[in-house]
Amino acid sequence: MFKHFEELWEAAESYYLDTIKETAASSILDEAILKLTLLRSIDTYTEVQDDQKSKMKIMAYGEAMMALTQYSLKENINAFASLYLALRNKKKIS
Repeated sequence: MFKHFEELWEAAESYYLDTIKETAASSILDEAILKLTLLRSIDTYTEVQDDQKSKMKIMAYGEAMMALTQYSLKENINAFASLYLALRNKKKIS
C-alpha cells in the first residue's frame, strides 16, 4: 500500500501514461465536472439509504480525483504546489 498521499497521486497519474497524449485536456475536465455533478446530486437520492449515499460519495469523489490526476499529468501541474498556494491564499483572505 501507499505510505504517503503523494505516492498514491503519482500511481493514479501513472495509470494514464499510455493514453495521455491522445486525450484532450478539455475532455478530462469534462469528466471531472461530470463526476463532481454526480457527487452533488447524490444527496437528492431519496430512495437511497444514508450509508449507501456515503459509499456513493466516496466513489464519485475518488473518480473526480482520478480525473484531476489525469489533468495534472496532461498539463504538468504540480498538485501539491497548487493546493499549497490555494491554501496560503485562502489564509491571507480569511
